[in-house]
Amino acid sequence: MAWLHIDKLSRERSRNAVLNALKRLPSGLDKAYDEVMTRISSQSDIDSDLAQKVLGWITYAKQPLKAKALQHAVAIMPAMDNLDNGDLIAIEELIAVCAGMVTIDAESDTVRLVHYTTQKYLQTRLNHVKVDIASGSLAYLALKVFCAPCLKTENLEDRLRAYPFASYAATYWCEHLRGELENDLKDTCLHVFSTQGRRDSVFEIRNYSTHWSDESNDAAGSSLLHVVAASGLAILCRCLLDQGCPAYVLEY
Repeated sequence: MAWLHIDKLSRERSRNAVLNALKRLPSGLDKAYDEVMTRISSQSDIDSDLAQKVLGWITYAKQPLKAKALQHAVAIMPAMDNLDNGDLIAIEELIAVCAGMVTIDAESDTVRLVHYTTQKYLQTRLNHVKVDIASGSLAYLALKVFCAPCLKTENLEDRLRAYPFASYAATYWCEHLRGELENDLKDTCLHVFSTQGRRDSVFEIRNYSTHWSDESNDAAGSSLLHVVAASGLAILCRCLLDQGCPAYVLEY
């Protein structure tokens, strides 16, 4: 809890303000976190929403995100065709709006919560951001650059350097979607993977990122039904097998 108190006290600008703040420090961990969340929500709407997005990504990410990957994850918006450096927010700003709850590991360059108890606390407060994380992963894969695979390793590596969130999105989009969000994001998912080029592009990235070396299982040419079935998306499988989705069923 000390790091939260230090962050709060560091914001005071006079000796008496520090002394008064010391008297008002909360005694319990949840109370300390509650106070931080109050400070976050008291920022401008833009900064408050940004902080919730950053905290949500770090809380629910399936693996730690490096700074550049987080910048891209936060920047993606629905219906974006392209994303470049002009869309990114400086990592220092992303950390600042989180009021002491987030830090960067200097050795690994990963962005993490300041303490393991922070994640447990945020999971009770940020459940609503799960849909934004799932839709953000799909929106990233829907960028124009991923409309076709690279085929050559050197070109793929260049693409992954330019789009550092691609490996995560290609590997874990289905993990964030599976279950209750399949119905909510059904149309989005089916649209993203409706073309063969994008399906092959996403498989290419995933296979490279997860070191899947068996070329016989590279999934090139997979149908949309194969993509959702292999991803364990039972609701979407039922949709594709149902007469209500003929346009997608025929896209093999």
